[in-house]
Amino acid sequence: MEWTNIPARRIPIYSKNEVVVVGGGVAGLSAAVASGRLGVKTILVEQGNCLGGTVTRGLVTTWMGVEPEVNKGFFMEVLRAMKASGDLIEGFHSPNDPEAFKLLALDVVQKAGVELLLYTTVIDVLLEKHKLSGIVIANKSGLEAIMGEVFVDASGDADVAALAGEAFEKAIPGENALTIPYRIGGVDIHKAVSFVKENPDDFYAWGSPQDLTILEPNRDKPLVSIVGFKGMIKKARDEGELCLPHEVIALKFLPAKGMVQINATHVTNRDPLNAKDLTLAEIEGRKQMMSVFSFMKKTIPGFEDSYLMDSAGQIGVRESRRVIGEYTLSEDDIRESRHFDDVITLNFCPIDIHGPGEKQTWLKLKQPYEVPYRSLQAKVNENLLIAGRCISADRVAQGTIRSVPGCFGTGQAAGVAAALSAREKKSPKNLPIGDLQSELKRQGVRLS
Repeated sequence: MEWTNIPARRIPIYSKNEVVVVGGGVAGLSAAVASGRLGVKTILVEQGNCLGGTVTRGLVTTWMGVEPEVNKGFFMEVLRAMKASGDLIEGFHSPNDPEAFKLLALDVVQKAGVELLLYTTVIDVLLEKHKLSGIVIANKSGLEAIMGEVFVDASGDADVAALAGEAFEKAIPGENALTIPYRIGGVDIHKAVSFVKENPDDFYAWGSPQDLTILEPNRDKPLVSIVGFKGMIKKARDEGELCLPHEVIALKFLPAKGMVQINATHVTNRDPLNAKDLTLAEIEGRKQMMSVFSFMKKTIPGFEDSYLMDSAGQIGVRESRRVIGEYTLSEDDIRESRHFDDVITLNFCPIDIHGPGEKQTWLKLKQPYEVPYRSLQAKVNENLLIAGRCISADRVAQGTIRSVPGCFGTGQAAGVAAALSAREKKSPKNLPIGDLQSELKRQGVRLS
């Protein structure tokens, strides 16, 4: 590889803040709102054109693992608001309207007094001894710096942590899958459900709230999730009529009549931290998407008059970097539901791992599990907290904590911790855990 030099240059300071949150997905949204509501000067930096990340630009319109008695706090506030407006169907998958979520997210951020900066990418960090002093951003205004006292990395890829010298584990191409969800309209829900019931062996079982296939079409707001089509996929692949590397298609009916979200594409052997690989993954993913849509329209009852509405504006990344923090949440912690004195959120989402290759692992948990505050704490930089799918966890634990409810939970905890630390002029590592837990409980978070 050839190299060149960039001349040293002075750049303007965009703003000075108490808390800086990077990444506007649900983890960053939760962190910024939690911080802003505590009266701390907070800025939220997002590279895209909206908030919500994977659930909006990524079209993950179903939030697997929703358990109302477990997932409290800000997540439940959002859930209730979406349900009240008719934009969410309450249930284990909670199908919802991403456009409604975009508007709700902007509203809560503004009401919390958080400054929002979209279309902005973090390209470097400013460091002092064992701490960050600022981030370098690039956008249409050029290069600028944002200064802060406490930082929350909710970028998903742990971009800030990596730039700041934190150690991390990285997803291995071939053991990870990238996905482009999409939405189609004009589907007859009753014909589709009847087909599933007439061919039970072709689908994953249904009958309990946590099963992959849920068939409740006669509710006021139908709750229908269909996962499988196993034999049909194999036959179409063998005959060269379907471009799909694995034998499962998942679909969820959304609040709008006849609208369905499809989760099927599976792109492996691509590095989500490499721009060229992401480009190739987009190309391959869209070929698979169109092939699956044509297959469903031609083959599956209820889809005869369907039409493609839209597709994700960014490819879905399940794994990239996992920061090695003060404590690594482990598979054993999850399975044994271990208690932590510094618990900051609970989660109950099944373990969902894609890879290696086309292997998929889906494991239900017997009981909720706790996430410790130490898994949000960076090791090297004393004023850096991590939230979302890149917290300190092993691969199996990450396969559950990366769920939407899990990211809401770690985000809210990181935001509260950042705000309290900034307000009390303490390092997040020196923040009394009792103070953090008391404030989380006050905000409705369940910790036991």
